[in-house]
Amino acid sequence: MGFPTAALFLVIAGFMFLVFFGVGSLLLSEMDDALDPSTVDAQFSYEVDIIVSAFGVIGAIMIVMAVVIFVVESLSDEPEYFYRR
Repeated sequence: MGFPTAALFLVIAGFMFLVFFGVGSLLLSEMDDALDPSTVDAQFSYEVDIIVSAFGVIGAIMIVMAVVIFVVESLSDEPEYFYRR
């Protein structure tokens, strides 16, 4: 049953990526737009942009790791197929 488990993990990780990236980017962008530019320095907007990009990079790493785990787990031997003496 390794293949369905790995496929389920891949689907869950994919949805987590979409949720984290979408919600995190939206919240940070809305917060940046809501603040008055005269009260915050220009560095703050730059930092928010970097954090939004970091959400994308972390999500992409999650997807790559999910694919790697999917491949490794689906190619592994199942306990019921182990050779017996």
